[in-house]
Amino acid sequence: GMAPWQDIQFQIIDIPAISRQHMEYWVMNLVRSADLLFLVVDHSKPGTLEDIEEVDAILREQKIYMYPVADELPRGGAVIPTFLVVNKMDLPDGEENADVVAEFFGDHFEIHRVSTRNGLNLEPLKTRIFEMMSIVRVYSKTPGKPPESERPYVLEKGQTVEDLCRKVHNDFVDHLKFARIWGKNAYDGQRVTREYVLEDGDIVELHR
Repeated sequence: GMAPWQDIQFQIIDIPAISRQHMEYWVMNLVRSADLLFLVVDHSKPGTLEDIEEVDAILREQKIYMYPVADELPRGGAVIPTFLVVNKMDLPDGEENADVVAEFFGDHFEIHRVSTRNGLNLEPLKTRIFEMMSIVRVYSKTPGKPPESERPYVLEKGQTVEDLCRKVHNDFVDHLKFARIWGKNAYDGQRVTREYVLEDGDIVELHR
């Protein structure tokens, strides 16, 4: 499914439980290709702490390492940022049980306490997804018109006006003369070159 956050969306994929009893053959390839992992646990289930350790062990066997849980990382593996998400916080004893999880794993994971039933802490979690993804939202603007405020281009942090040109249209890459920027690191309408590094929330007007 898609998780909307402000004016972009994240693709969230719910996979079957990872266990030694049974696991679909395609699960590990999907995990390995993810940008970010949610290790979702049910605090009310007996054996939750052991389940977390088992998932870590299974992934390590496949050379998949949850960061920052893995302290020493062998070469050749996939290192993926991971949140430990304690779900069902709307149930009785939720805080007490979550405290136990945090006591054992708080030094290894960034822990988020949520309830998918009543929406508790889901918006802060999506904000952290954005922060961890190392991306920026850039809004295009046609000269003489307002910016496209609801459909930003998504770029990696550190990318430039030229990288934006490639997303808009290849013609801009060859024929761009300059760009104008509205953003926190530029005065309104500042003229910049294609090497200008874009920041989150920048509005860009391309000229050719």
